[in-house]
Amino acid sequence: MGRTRIIVVMTVFNRRELTLACLRALHESACQTLGITMSVCLTDDGSTDGTSEAVRAEFPDTRILRGSGALFWSGGMRRAMEDAMALSPDYYLWLNDDVRLVPDAIERMIQTSRSERQIGRREPIVVGSTVDPTTGKVTYGGRARLHRFRPLQFALIEPRAIPVRCETMNANCVLLPADVVSHVGNLDPAFVHAMGDLDYGFRATQAGYELLVCPGFVGQCSRGSNFDVTPAAFRSMRLAWKSITSPKAYPPAAWRTFARRYAGPLWMVYWIKPYVSALCQGLLRGGI
Repeated sequence: MGRTRIIVVMTVFNRRELTLACLRALHESACQTLGITMSVCLTDDGSTDGTSEAVRAEFPDTRILRGSGALFWSGGMRRAMEDAMALSPDYYLWLNDDVRLVPDAIERMIQTSRSERQIGRREPIVVGSTVDPTTGKVTYGGRARLHRFRPLQFALIEPRAIPVRCETMNANCVLLPADVVSHVGNLDPAFVHAMGDLDYGFRATQAGYELLVCPGFVGQCSRGSNFDVTPAAFRSMRLAWKSITSPKAYPPAAWRTFARRYAGPLWMVYWIKPYVSALCQGLLRGGI
């Protein structure tokens, strides 16, 4: 049998040391996984801290694509996926550069996917869960709706000793079989930064694929900040509007697309809710 080909898809921006540490852990995990060959497609979205140069020096086989600085997460991942899809691997591994994989992460994710094939099912998307190294709490991974009356709020699923089904996912560490990508395609260009991974998970489910949470944690990753959506940013209605509509928060067109697809008949109520809330906070704190 031939070796299993995996292409790791990443996008980075001005986090040189984080990126290098992530790649070191990734290559260590790959070295401990028998029967695979691995390559990396990485979009550097305009880093000015020498990220590309450092990656090329330490990992010269990395395929580095340049971005303008306006791609953000979804755009950068979509660009790297376009490059990766042309190479036709057996699996794609989506990976954030703030994740530190444990040595057996790749092996466990592949085994989880193949175990479904061995019982006659299509290989699923395997979602890796990450843990905060300080608190020991799950930070990213599989997601499920909290309640039918809260269609756009998604709870994290704790990984167990066996695979667990989920509705959608954070794409901090996700293994996608080639069959999934051939049917679902790339990330939707409607999404600038966030929501692209959640949308992809739902689209895969709608196409008839399962999403399984990999048993155990696959790596460490601290919980990121909520970008500009903070009380300090809502000091007036003008600042609140600027913050809530930023690419890393709820850009209106992307959020409208997501709400319309997944919030049901009352999607407009859910779409407008974060803007009304932000403007009211701005008004109360500082006026117009």
